[in-house]
Amino acid sequence: MFSSLRHQTTFTRFFLNNHVSDFLLPRSRSRAAATVTTTVKPNETTQSGQPTEQAQTIDGQPSSSSANSESQKTDPGRWGGKNAWKLGFLSLGCSAVFGFGFVVALWGKSSFCSDISSIKDPVSEKLLPDPVQPPYYQPPYTLVLEINDILVHPDWKFRTGWRFKKRPALELFLQQLSPYYEVVAFTNESAMTGGPVLMQLDPQGQFIHYRLFREATRYKNGKHIKDLSCLNRDLSRVILIDWDKEAASLQPRNALIIKRWSGNESDRELIDLAAFLRMLAMGHVDDIRDVLEYYKEFDDPLALFRERHEQLMEEEAKRREEYAKAAAKRPRPRFSFSGMTRS
Repeated sequence: MFSSLRHQTTFTRFFLNNHVSDFLLPRSRSRAAATVTTTVKPNETTQSGQPTEQAQTIDGQPSSSSANSESQKTDPGRWGGKNAWKLGFLSLGCSAVFGFGFVVALWGKSSFCSDISSIKDPVSEKLLPDPVQPPYYQPPYTLVLEINDILVHPDWKFRTGWRFKKRPALELFLQQLSPYYEVVAFTNESAMTGGPVLMQLDPQGQFIHYRLFREATRYKNGKHIKDLSCLNRDLSRVILIDWDKEAASLQPRNALIIKRWSGNESDRELIDLAAFLRMLAMGHVDDIRDVLEYYKEFDDPLALFRERHEQLMEEEAKRREEYAKAAAKRPRPRFSFSGMTRS
């Protein structure tokens, strides 16, 4: 290793000494131009009969050719002499970088990819335990609910900080659906944020059976997506209630997208949603996705359901009224001690 490092240092020093002038800017000349004094006497000869040599001086200094030759002999170069330690450190650093890159490419690639996949993928392929078997009761359907802007609305103020406003009729909503659905709270928030909120909504865990947070989502294209295939449940009996279409992009047929609640106190969406979900559960639908697919054609499915539900209630009221009128027109039998008589 040290011999190869020595050869690398020698080669790098040779390369830099020979090509350093190609990368350096030309030095600026002094303000006073160099004067060249040449003394030439063409007919003058020495006593021995030989002509005198031409004397050239530059400001009293030797000629440039002789100066350059002397400087090349004495100058050790930019990377030699006292600066040789810099070249050694440079070569050592390059060797360390190449060695580290080789080790990462050879052994660290798979572990790095696995770390990335562990961040993007859910914590487990089975986010929920297996359904319970008799004599225990397992609800026939699974209801997945987003917390923010479906059940509660986060509100921030300078004096109080973050507070969560509970949606009107939330307790009634959970009480009516818990016998028919296995309720799962699935949010994009972290457990540190969503856990205390759910603890306040259902301290005993009577209505919300399971709680899933951000680490259970699948991160894709900068979005946290809820992968319902990891719930360990039959997707034909799973409903996702959310306001964000991107959160249900992997299983869009299982999603019922409703309006986002902004904290309005007069909101009654949960009452209509509870009636809609209760109607689906009591209908014993084999594949709930077919029903959801029909309601997705409308901008506000709950408003459509409310309108049709009111029409059905009116028709039922008219039918009862007609039945009561018809029953009133029928003659009533009279009873006596001798027997039943008709008047």
